[in-house]
Amino acid sequence: MTEEELDERLRSFDRMRGVAVPDEVLEQLLAEARSRGRIGRRRKTAAIVGAALLGLGGLVAAPAAADAVREWLAVADWQPEAGGEILPDSEMVDLSAPDLPDYIASRYPEWLPLAPGQTREELIATVVEQWSNVPEAGFTQEIGFRHSFELAAYCGWVGAWLEADGPEGAAAAGRVLADAAHWPAMEATDGDIIVEIMEEVARSAAAGDREGPLFVAALYGCAAADGEPHSAWFEQRAEYFEAVRSAQ
Repeated sequence: MTEEELDERLRSFDRMRGVAVPDEVLEQLLAEARSRGRIGRRRKTAAIVGAALLGLGGLVAAPAAADAVREWLAVADWQPEAGGEILPDSEMVDLSAPDLPDYIASRYPEWLPLAPGQTREELIATVVEQWSNVPEAGFTQEIGFRHSFELAAYCGWVGAWLEADGPEGAAAAGRVLADAAHWPAMEATDGDIIVEIMEEVARSAAAGDREGPLFVAALYGCAAADGEPHSAWFEQRAEYFEAVRSAQ
């Protein structure tokens, strides 16, 4: 399996592919949101978009249209890290707001376990930099920032396991890899089988199999990646992941 084929296989797990929304609906949604100003008051943005999704004010008149916009938002660049649905407890954020870096820093999960060598300040700087490269005009859900922090920490622990000097260090990192599958933003943005993939990676690590951690390092672009996709690890478990997807 090539890297492109692997990407296509993973994308196939996304139930939101192929959603189409009429251009006029999207244009009205954007116009309504932008007419309220360049939002530094993020909760107002959430109210604007929420009203549009619920069909208030004549913007989206039919429930089917509201569903279509909801699905479109879930796969659009407005929320590149926010998963496969609009999450009710995660407010919408204007990515062009001038105080965006400060807001991202405020979303840092203080409970997050950091791998050896990682620091709170480093993770904040990394995530702020990541989000500075998204399109200026757009929105995302707040949970996307928390997911980015969790993913950065997870990558650190993948590296810690791969580079562990002895069994104690590997065991400690392996425990975090198992826990990470159920970190709040990871679970909330699951996308059908990501949690199961992470659980399987943790089982591979517990068994001493480096292919699982190397696969997920390649999948997420972690610093510990060795430049190979390690897609054989995924191929060997493809039927299991397909069964998980079908059961959901």
